[in-house]
Parts: sequence; structure tokens; C-alpha cells
Amino acid sequence: MKPRDLFGIILRSLATSILVWGLWNTLAAIRYIYPTLLSLLNGTENDQSSVEYFIYGLPAVFGGIIVLRFAECFVNFTYREPIPPPLKKTVEVKVGDFNAKSPET
Repeated sequence: MKPRDLFGIILRSLATSILVWGLWNTLAAIRYIYPTLLSLLNGTENDQSSVEYFIYGLPAVFGGIIVLRFAECFVNFTYREPIPPPLKKTVEVKVGDFNAKSPET
């Protein structure tokens, strides 16, 4: 396994972890929408505010999706393919009825 492959696996694992954490917070925010709205309408304070869960959850979901979607681009940017050495120049030489190529001297 090359370092490039290992980096790709680690990057995708972190992005998946962030995505799951963000989904967890977003689901908690959806769960606490009703109590939050009731506390706002009654003018009381609620311990479980859905706004705080949305603030952390939604950016984590979008960030996780973006990193998962463009993981290959990040890997290519970090570990570029090596440039192959240039090929030797050849010169065409006519010998009789056929064309032959010989290395340039």
C-alpha cells in the first residue's frame, strides 16, 4: 500500500466521522425543535436548544459531504504523479527501400 492510498483512506475515514457526527447533531436539532419553539413562545429558557445543534450539525454535514465528494482531488493535489523522464529524440534515416529510426548522436 502506497502512502497515497493510505492518505486517501485516512481522509475518507475522517470525512465519514465528521459526516456521522454532523448527522447526529442535526437529528438532535430536529428532535428539539418543538421544545425550543415552545420555550421561545412562552418566554422561558430551555436547556436543550435546537439552534446550537443546528449550528454545529449542518456545517459538519456539508463539510463531510464535500470532503467525501472531492477526496480524490485532495489526494491528487497532495500526492502528484511523478513526471516520467523525457524520451530520447530519434532521427529518421533512409536505408534502401525502407525507413529506419536510429538514436540521435
